[in-house]
Amino acid sequence: MKKTKTPRFALLWLLGFMCLTNYAFAQSYQLDNSSDELRDTRKIRRLERDAKGYWKMENYSDGLPVFMRLDSLFPDDQFYTYGVGVCLLEVGLVKESLAKLKRAEELGVKDKMLPYHYGRAAHMNHFFSDALEHYEAFKADYPRALERSEMVSRPLVDKYIDQCVVGRELIKNPIAVRVENLGSPVNGEAPEYAPVIAPDGNTMYFTARYPGSTGGEVDPIDDLPFEDIYVSTKEAGRWGIPVPLEGDVNTKSHDACVGLSHDGKKMIIYRPEPRLDGSQAGNLFLSFFEAGQWSEPVTLGASINTKGWEPSAAFSPDDKHLYFVSDRPGGYGGTDIYQAEILEDGTWGLVENLGPIINTPDNEDAPFLSLDGRTLTFASKGHHTMGGFDLFRSTIDEASGEWGVPQNLGYPINTARDDIYLTWVSGSEGYFASRRDMFLGGGNDMYRLEMLGQNARVLLKGVVVDSLTKKGIQGKVVIKDPDNGQEIVKGATKPTGIFSVGLNVKKAYQIEVSKPGYKPYVLMVYLNDMGGYGEEIVVPLHKLKGKGLEQEEELVSDAADELEVVEEEKTKNEVEAVAIAVPETPAKVDDKNEGVEEKWYAVGERGAPKPQAKEPQHGVLLKYKAHFPFNQSAITDYSKRRVLKVVALMKNNPQMRVRIIAHTDHFGTDDYNMKLSAERARSIKQFMVSNGIDPKRLEMTAKGEHHPVVQSEDVKESVWNRRVEFETIP
Repeated sequence: MKKTKTPRFALLWLLGFMCLTNYAFAQSYQLDNSSDELRDTRKIRRLERDAKGYWKMENYSDGLPVFMRLDSLFPDDQFYTYGVGVCLLEVGLVKESLAKLKRAEELGVKDKMLPYHYGRAAHMNHFFSDALEHYEAFKADYPRALERSEMVSRPLVDKYIDQCVVGRELIKNPIAVRVENLGSPVNGEAPEYAPVIAPDGNTMYFTARYPGSTGGEVDPIDDLPFEDIYVSTKEAGRWGIPVPLEGDVNTKSHDACVGLSHDGKKMIIYRPEPRLDGSQAGNLFLSFFEAGQWSEPVTLGASINTKGWEPSAAFSPDDKHLYFVSDRPGGYGGTDIYQAEILEDGTWGLVENLGPIINTPDNEDAPFLSLDGRTLTFASKGHHTMGGFDLFRSTIDEASGEWGVPQNLGYPINTARDDIYLTWVSGSEGYFASRRDMFLGGGNDMYRLEMLGQNARVLLKGVVVDSLTKKGIQGKVVIKDPDNGQEIVKGATKPTGIFSVGLNVKKAYQIEVSKPGYKPYVLMVYLNDMGGYGEEIVVPLHKLKGKGLEQEEELVSDAADELEVVEEEKTKNEVEAVAIAVPETPAKVDDKNEGVEEKWYAVGERGAPKPQAKEPQHGVLLKYKAHFPFNQSAITDYSKRRVLKVVALMKNNPQMRVRIIAHTDHFGTDDYNMKLSAERARSIKQFMVSNGIDPKRLEMTAKGEHHPVVQSEDVKESVWNRRVEFETIP
């Protein structure tokens, strides 16, 4: 959402124009007497004066027509051509900008900023090799005046070079996806962004800066109308004319829809909040759909909203967790993604930064949790992007609670411009906002994407039920690749028996379901192309009687009886899923497990006895790890949660002793890294002792940089090496 405390555009071109103004506007012109306009010397001088004034005020949009007029009058003047090119670049007309800057280069412009401007224009037009050549030329002849400037720093240029390298590789290997502009009437000359789709699939809420917004006023910072929330309804496959959201939601200031609960009943809204010094931050609010309209928004509370900026958020599928963005102190830099858990009184608490795997020193924004509850999609400027915001996906390891390294969603979803606010409506269909060169106007448009072929994913939903009562029961679900037996997903269902997981289409999966006291159940599912919201399978478990198996009808006799299709939405690409039954493995029968082998045990029903904790064998590495920011040894909030699990394990096993093994990445000298790893080990030990662990039960070992788990020259990726591991000892 719009951060109102800073200008809309990053104004980076002032120094370049100083060179231009000192030279270009000092020239005298021999006017063409054949032109009345050229004979009007005063008019020419006025145009020159206006051009200089607009440039000094960094008002490139108003200055652009003045430069273009001068360029048309003097088409061979290298500096007017150059000025037009830079103005076009700054206002986002990158195709036209590249043509003008190329012409300025041909005309022999000697300004040292030209390679930088040319590189930016080529970069945003996806001419990555050309951009790299100009970025390197700019670095080789870096203007001395910039050494003390933060406008165009060497690290910034290095970042652009990295983006071009990434972009060149991604564009060589495009993913199978269809990306289409939503077109009129939802996309027009105003900026439109942050689309969210209601569960019915036919209602879209989004944010726009249409003329005539509530109050009819404009933001003095950028002269655009204030943000309002709009709604569009799909009819005959097309989105209809947007109308302002009814209810007490839109105000005279900025109001933006940034998230929607998965049941469509709660909307997360962004609004700016004035500060005492006159500047503005932004906070998050919640509106409820009641009696056919949206209620007046209420704040999400002090644990979410701070004196900083909280621009976006998303609910987990069960609405028990909130993933939100904030630039509060204590993060990794810029805006970070945090997680908050709902408390018994209905307020949000237990706020936790998602850690250095997800967050970077740059900005992360616009999180979205898929219905499987394990997949996070978000936008980032800090991971390896093509330029601006790119969209990434990360999946959490439920056993360790750690997020996997974010994966770039690839080209053509991502471009060298801003791509953000992705909302998935299924495993293969999503809506997002982009500033790519197809926009109809306003700088931001909304797009639909459809994953094709092997890239498409389906949300497979299921419910485990008692075969007699037909009521949902909690059980264990393991999904395997039948070709190699490798586990893809495993975990317990909800107490109601419901589970969901995102899987690739065009593939077969082996699903194993079990519960103590019930006969294990195995079936095969083949997933075809996905359209809509997904398939639901019903898994009936037979309760065991005595020492033998219950003698009822064979459940795997007919595949059609095992797959119940739940149609949440009729679409032209209806889901087709085929379940293929396979013989079940006979269960081992004895007096203790009543026909269920121990390997099938999962979470029991409420009140059922739980297995006793078993002390790990000596010399075993525990699955929990602590990770550290670059060149730091203090334990972060992100790592505390993991270490506390080791603490709990040791408290449950009073005889257990643990060795703390600390590592670093390879940056720095060997001696320095040995000292740093020792400091990290001490930091972890002190934290464990402060939480009730006898220091005599802990040993420390510093390994320095000598045992990496990844080989990378990238500081962010090397976070995997900046770790502390735990090993059981006699």
